Amino acid sequence: MDPVGALIGLAEVALALAGFSAIVLVLSSRTNPIQAEELAFVRIMVSNGVGMAFSSLIAVSLLALEIPPPRVWVVASGIVFVGALAVSALNFLVFLRGLDAETSGLVSFWWSFVVVGALIHLVNALGLFAPPSFGFFFLGLVVLLSQAGAQFVYILYAILGRSEP
Repeated sequence: MDPVGALIGLAEVALALAGFSAIVLVLSSRTNPIQAEELAFVRIMVSNGVGMAFSSLIAVSLLALEIPPPRVWVVASGIVFVGALAVSALNFLVFLRGLDAETSGLVSFWWSFVVVGALIHLVNALGLFAPPSFGFFFLGLVVLLSQAGAQFVYILYAILGRSEP
């Protein structure tokens, strides 16, 4: 598998997901006002999509600098790990304002993707179970992008559900 092609493809998927959510939000706001919780979910989903694109392109940039492959995956996974922690902390602050029982379960589900994805990147950066590799880096990004996908599906159903008579 060509790492550069795969990473650019993943960045395109991430940005498309973020773009689709913005389109759904704009189209739905014409008929119904956007609820604060939905807007918070969309903001976080868009930031996750853009973050995945950024993470993919960091690795492509490091490869373009001709950093040797084992080291490039250590550096790239380290950057994604730190970024995932920072963005998660900021996103958590958004949810602290209005968590109810239903939302807290959903947020816990979403954060499980972050925990697993961040752990994969930590393992890859440290080379704990295997030498650092593109495979672990890519898997970690796919898990993190899955969170944005799950959020997109939730947002889509929430917005479509409120437009019913």
